[in-house]
Amino acid sequence: MSEVLKYRTLGYKVMAVAIKRVDGRDPDTKEVVYAWQALIKDVPGWCHKDEIQSVVDHGYKLPYDIATVLFPRISKLGLTYRG
Repeated sequence: MSEVLKYRTLGYKVMAVAIKRVDGRDPDTKEVVYAWQALIKDVPGWCHKDEIQSVVDHGYKLPYDIATVLFPRISKLGLTYRG
């Protein structure tokens, strides 16, 4: 399960989405550990809010250096990036 943190449109027909997801459990504390990733996909461009889930489900993972340019605040949250 993932949580959408932010999305950006690149033109009308391309969308990038940053998500937070469970990355496992800390072996010492047994607490849930979260990671983030950025995904990109072409979309029809009619209603971007309705197209977010398609990007989450079928998007391509972005490399870290591109993800941090698109989502600079998220990259500073202290989460591990899993691109």
